[in-house]
Amino acid sequence: MTFKKTKMKLSNFWPVFINKLILKKIRYIIWDFDGTLWQSNQLGYKLKLQFIKYLSNHLSKPITEAEFDKLIKSNYNWSQNLAQITKIPELNIVDKIDSTFNKTKFLKKNSKIIKFVYQFSNQKHIILSNSSHGQLIAGLKKIGFPQRQNQILPFEKIISRDTFNLLKPSQKLFKYINQYTGAKKQQHLVIGDSYNNDINPAKKYGFNAIHINNFKKKFSL
Repeated sequence: MTFKKTKMKLSNFWPVFINKLILKKIRYIIWDFDGTLWQSNQLGYKLKLQFIKYLSNHLSKPITEAEFDKLIKSNYNWSQNLAQITKIPELNIVDKIDSTFNKTKFLKKNSKIIKFVYQFSNQKHIILSNSSHGQLIAGLKKIGFPQRQNQILPFEKIISRDTFNLLKPSQKLFKYINQYTGAKKQQHLVIGDSYNNDINPAKKYGFNAIHINNFKKKFSL
């Protein structure tokens, strides 16, 4: 399977239309990070290679991209697939890959993304990500989100995987957000690139959700 780099305009990968009636009742927007606040074919592919490398090391034999694709079940993301194949806890897998691969160096300042987020000035913003706290903060800074003291604006709360040692799609994370905000479930909107990690669990809990993913290849991060 070949991989093509593509140049994407803001209008191509952000929802240019969000139902205004829905948005009026939204008090909190919960953003995913990987594949949502950044979208990069190059980085998505580099991450995929890290998962292939991890599996190759575990099996003590080289795994090609074609072989990896055959092993991947579409209803799971890469880390969940590898957890099933290797019997290693998913959290351990993503910790290991995060410790050996720096996503931040592939990110660039992106004023369009920042402008897009800031247009939702009537809502409060939260990040819920499976990234580690360190890579998440470094990535947000690299993209260009402003920092005031220890807070990355406009996000009032940032929840990484090491906040509770939990990964999406755990319902405990959505429940925690609901308890934190104290708002009605229908007053939350999740924006993410993964049906498995973001959209489906958010809807299951009772939140609204919008899916974003225009990679030429399906990268379920």
